[in-house]
Amino acid sequence: MKVLLLIVVCLCVWICGSAESQATYEEYDAGYAKGYEDACMGLWDEWPDYGSEDFKIGYADGQGERRDELDAAHDDGYSADEYDDGDSDEW
Repeated sequence: MKVLLLIVVCLCVWICGSAESQATYEEYDAGYAKGYEDACMGLWDEWPDYGSEDFKIGYADGQGERRDELDAAHDDGYSADEYDDGDSDEW
């Protein structure tokens, strides 16, 4: 009788422990997925809007940084296009 009671108690402990560890795993998995999603969304917020006019104008030919520098250096109302010789190798 004591052996049967011991087996029942062990079975209950094993089943309850298994259910608790499964819940813990699911919480961990959900938290990990949420953290990954937050990290990806954080990066996404920093990416440029490739469809915007600013991106198309400034970065269409791969000279976006150069155009920004030229605009800053020649802040006299002219655009960088007027100073761009089209040869990015010399810059």
